[in-house]
Amino acid sequence: MYVAIQGRGGDELGAEFAKGLERSMYAGLTGRGGGLDLTALCVTSGKICWLLYVDALVLNMDGNVSDALSIATRAALSDTSIPSVEVQAAEDPNDEPELEVLDDNAVKLDITKVPILLSVSQVGQALAVDLTAEEECCTSAALQVAVNSKGQLCAVSQRGSAGINPGIMQEMMSKAQRLGPEIIAVLDSFLHTRSMALD
Repeated sequence: MYVAIQGRGGDELGAEFAKGLERSMYAGLTGRGGGLDLTALCVTSGKICWLLYVDALVLNMDGNVSDALSIATRAALSDTSIPSVEVQAAEDPNDEPELEVLDDNAVKLDITKVPILLSVSQVGQALAVDLTAEEECCTSAALQVAVNSKGQLCAVSQRGSAGINPGIMQEMMSKAQRLGPEIIAVLDSFLHTRSMALD
């Protein structure tokens, strides 16, 4: 995953956003949560696979960038197809096999478990999402939560250096778990409608 941000510190900030998105995409040790079924990219088990790259260019830094990047990533992946590959073994087992890409048999990537990031911030006694850069300056704490369409937590990370009360942290995660599936449902509905219009 690559995120390009122009200006001083842009490379470091882009790398931070990319790492946050990557963390949210992979299932944890329990296999629960995170997004991509990496077996869909496998051509020959343990030997050959498709590489999937997501490049993003940030044009405006008016707050909530990681959330917007995660929604854009989910939208891009919804339009991604993986071509079938016919593998013909070489006569000598030490040689590389012959590969033929069959574009006509491409399969859409399954994004049903791909999460989105929601940044939940504490402003005074209230919890808020979708803040502008100016509003983010008023927060006392922020938590970035990756949530899938079932409301499962896929990743959680604290933003900033201020500590978060455990009770407030639980409320933040609960808010993300309530809002995430709603946002994903609206996004998926829009993407489906757009896809039907283009066909």
